[in-house]
Amino acid sequence: KKIRDKAVVVLSKWISQQTSLDEDDHLKIWKALFYCFWMSDKAPIQEELADKLAGLLHSFPNEEQVLLYVLTFYKTMEREWSGIDR
Repeated sequence: KKIRDKAVVVLSKWISQQTSLDEDDHLKIWKALFYCFWMSDKAPIQEELADKLAGLLHSFPNEEQVLLYVLTFYKTMEREWSGIDR
């Protein structure tokens, strides 16, 4: 959990400096975040992580990056949904 929390902080700092991530970059970020979340231990830890991932919206330097983050979240859920808990 400590490593995961530190990684989210590092990611937040990194994305705050990125102004031109494309959709593929965001999809790669979300793939990693999806598996990070999936491997979280229990509901309270998942809830805390979900809050942190939602909070990353405020780290992006512009609205275009925020919209790509949200769009690629949904694309990731669409891609991965059928494999959850199988």
